[in-house]
Amino acid sequence: MHISAGCPRRLSRAGWPRAVYSPACDHAQPVADTAWPKRWWWAAAGGLTLLYAAGFNGRWRITADGAGIVNQARRLRGEADALLAADPRTPPGLASCIAAVGGTPGAATGLLMLGFAAAALWLTHRVVRVNHGPRLAAAAALLLATNRHFYETAFGLLTELPFTVGLLLLLWGHERRLRPGGAAAWTLIGVGGVWMLSFRSVGAVVVAAYVVAELGAFLVKPGRGRGRALVAVGAVMAAGVVVLLLMPAVRMDAVILWHATTGVTAAGLGANVQQLVTESLPEAVFGQDVPPALAWPLSLGVLASGLVLLRVRRLWGVLWLAFVAVWVVFLNDARYVLPLLPLLLVGGGRLVGGVTQHGPRWAGLAVRRAAVGLLVASNLVGIGFVVAEQRAGDGFYTAYRSGKYAASVELAEALRREASADAVLLTDRPLRAELAALSRRAVIERPAAFPAGAERWLLRPYTGDPWPGSVGPAVAESLDLRSGETWSLHRLGAVESEPENELR
Repeated sequence: MHISAGCPRRLSRAGWPRAVYSPACDHAQPVADTAWPKRWWWAAAGGLTLLYAAGFNGRWRITADGAGIVNQARRLRGEADALLAADPRTPPGLASCIAAVGGTPGAATGLLMLGFAAAALWLTHRVVRVNHGPRLAAAAALLLATNRHFYETAFGLLTELPFTVGLLLLLWGHERRLRPGGAAAWTLIGVGGVWMLSFRSVGAVVVAAYVVAELGAFLVKPGRGRGRALVAVGAVMAAGVVVLLLMPAVRMDAVILWHATTGVTAAGLGANVQQLVTESLPEAVFGQDVPPALAWPLSLGVLASGLVLLRVRRLWGVLWLAFVAVWVVFLNDARYVLPLLPLLLVGGGRLVGGVTQHGPRWAGLAVRRAAVGLLVASNLVGIGFVVAEQRAGDGFYTAYRSGKYAASVELAEALRREASADAVLLTDRPLRAELAALSRRAVIERPAAFPAGAERWLLRPYTGDPWPGSVGPAVAESLDLRSGETWSLHRLGAVESEPENELR
């Protein structure tokens, strides 16, 4: 922890220097002062409740990743067969939660995700309050709640939101460990770590960052502080080994990442940096697609905010550097930034506050208010588009992602209506996982995978292996709004002889 000159100091029981919150020495306080007065916080909470209620429609914002999780939840409930064998690389956390509330996307899973969102906001307030006081803590929670990607994710079925809850639990435990926290601190760290890895195997990156940060503390802390840092390193490394042994998803992803590093090229790194700076970072923070000319300076500001985290907590800064390295080497997307948004908001507040504390007070105040206003306004515009989609009524799936899933929803409903529970659908459409999740029926790509005796259905157009036998008339048809093709659902008749390579 780096403490600014003039800030009061206090030693913990282990003899470690520790910051004491004081408005006089907190450079982020001027930004926090632009937040609403404390007497309006309840009004803000009511406004956020109305905002999220406006977006709730009990419908699933379909994605390919979410479809895989829904199908995994079906397996956990015993509703799927061998044709939907589990992917061992998928952590079981969210699928288990979905299975616990019925296994079907809808109002129950929507409320579940809103519960994760509320927990993330509360934990953001708790973590930020430790070193920055109640005003910046409230401001960070409000800015996170009005972030377009946070808002949109609260209505989907993706792992980033519950993963964020686990990360914040770990960070809260870390804050308590640096003070007289006792067993509660280690409990929060342990629960947060296991929670993270249950939802996303990238939690292994957090474990590695924790080890690196504590090794750094071991090198600079005096006396018993070094011993405790070393104990923390050993405990976290031991927990990481246990996780690798018990969770196949983390183990397989570690192997995949290790092999992927051998294929990294300069061109690939350059493309990833370009995508990170021009798309992922500005879109995640500002909630909008930003023109490249504007994206570069905004992204540099976001990157600088992350580096400022090194002056807040060594662990926070190391986490930021570790995740940026993963995004540059492998893959980055705006939603992957979501778990670090609570920290970035603190880093951005300290950066803006530190820059504007020099010069005329009126100028600094104007810049700070403009920065906060731009951030909030940009994200609220994005939230407006999300709410418009969510409130589209019966036409929701026509509006959502320009109708990408409208045909899939209609045909899946027809399949559920016409086919038995053990029916198998043959299609080479790219939305097989989504069709399986929506119809609750097995979906395959090749006729050779049909199990003997199964009720067989075909979704046309189909350009894969020809199926010998009769094709019944179309039971249902739907227009794909993206491609302009007409999809049709047919029942396959019996054949005199089964294909030789059919699975039995």
